[in-house]
Amino acid sequence: MYKSPQWLTDNEFQNKKTKVVIIGAGGTGSELISQIFKINYTLMELGSAGLDVTLIDDDVVSPTNLGRQSFYHFDLGLSKAKTLIERFNTFGNLKWKYVVKRITPENIGKYIPNNCVVFTCVDNPIARVTVGEHLEKRLNSEVLWIDGGNSRADGQVVLGTYEQREDLPYSRLPSVFDLYADQLKTQEYIATESCSHVEAMRSQTLGINNAIALQMTQLFWQLVREGEIRAHGALVDLKSFTVNALPIAPEIWTMFGFTDKRT
Repeated sequence: MYKSPQWLTDNEFQNKKTKVVIIGAGGTGSELISQIFKINYTLMELGSAGLDVTLIDDDVVSPTNLGRQSFYHFDLGLSKAKTLIERFNTFGNLKWKYVVKRITPENIGKYIPNNCVVFTCVDNPIARVTVGEHLEKRLNSEVLWIDGGNSRADGQVVLGTYEQREDLPYSRLPSVFDLYADQLKTQEYIATESCSHVEAMRSQTLGINNAIALQMTQLFWQLVREGEIRAHGALVDLKSFTVNALPIAPEIWTMFGFTDKRT
């Protein structure tokens, strides 16, 4: 079991907004922010100050994004991040922010403050490496990193924490970078833009982004409202209709090459 960090529970009791950074506004990211909007509304109805959200993406809406992502014909050619944030700000009378830039080693520190929750919804492994290498240098930053990644019909969600806890049997939860660093650093990424919806659907099964976003938001919701989680991620497979928990177990982490300093 993992208990939420003190700063997160304090936000709820002290009526402070929780800072949320979402990197990626594509298939999973555009679905995730819709879920985050609902969580924000629910939290505020329950008396919380809600969430302070920043969405980061440098891409624009293309024709093959329509239907698979949360965009429409009148969004074509517009910034994904700007479009989504302005839409939800209007719907919810919010002041959420957007950044139309690509995350790089040079600028990432500007966008990830201490005591925040970072969601990454990117298909480029370089972006995950950038986040992972940056947070490795900030082990006491009290950052929670929830990553969601997928292939055609399956994917994984991993929560990693950058903290030094004394109240748990382990110092922190390993992130996707801690568990898959070698694969991420060597994985080849070829940026492609499908020329038709048929090709786009061949590359990804309809619904996989929604399934990944749901697991990401469930982790976040349980941390915020219940104060604890019993797993720090999930393995999702739409073909077999299964979701398997990623257990909080140092002996399993070592199989991935991660060894907690305390254990």
